Parts: sequence; C-alpha cells; structure tokens
Amino acid sequence: MIKLGYQWTLITSNTSAFIGGIALVWFAYKLGENNTYFLNWVICLLGAVIGWVIGLITSPSSQSEKEQFSGITKAISVFLSGYILSKLDCVIPTMYDKITSDLFFIRIAFFLIAFFITVIIVFINRRYFLNVV
Repeated sequence: MIKLGYQWTLITSNTSAFIGGIALVWFAYKLGENNTYFLNWVICLLGAVIGWVIGLITSPSSQSEKEQFSGITKAISVFLSGYILSKLDCVIPTMYDKITSDLFFIRIAFFLIAFFITVIIVFINRRYFLNVV
C-alpha cells in the first residue's frame, strides 16, 4: 500500500526513470562504434545491477534486514578496500591508451547514469511503496 501523500513522488520518479532508461539504451545503441553497442548495454546493465544492490542496502525494510545488510556491507567494503584497490596500480598503466579515449568516458557515463537511476528508484520505491518512511 502506498503511503498517503507520496503517490506523486512514486509516479513522477518511476516515469522519469523509465524515460531516462529508454534514453540511455538508445544512446548506448547509437554511440556503439563498429557494432559495439552490446558492450555499451552490458556496461549499462552492470551499472543497474550494482545500483540495485546499493539501493537495497541503503533502504532496509526491517530491523533484521538492516542487521543482515550491515554484515554484507562490511564484507564488501573490506573486499573493495583491500583486494581491488591493490590491483588498480597494475591495471591502470597497461590500459592507459584505452582510458584516455573518448569512448571510455562515455562508457563511464553510461555506467554511472544507470547506477544512479537504479539506486534512486530502488530507494524511493522501497521507502514510499513499502511504507518504511
């Protein structure tokens, strides 16, 4: 049941996200060089999936879910701060030519747009549709 007063928040947020998602898929297709639009779509999908997970973690619907997410968040942060960051110094110099291309920054933008749209929509829907406010 939607909490009273938040119907328009849900309607406008979900409609905006839908339109933004359609535009993102279209841009990912149009900016795919030499039929690489599938890679652009995979990058958008990866951003959306990671955004979904972050959106779930940031909006627990119960106290038990909050406790479970706390443990998961700690494990993920340990993994990211330890293993991933230690590998970046080896990867960045070998990929320098690809990192400086315009297409690289466009794909980073695809990832970030999909990520933030998904985080916002998951958070808003869990907060206002599940009456967690």
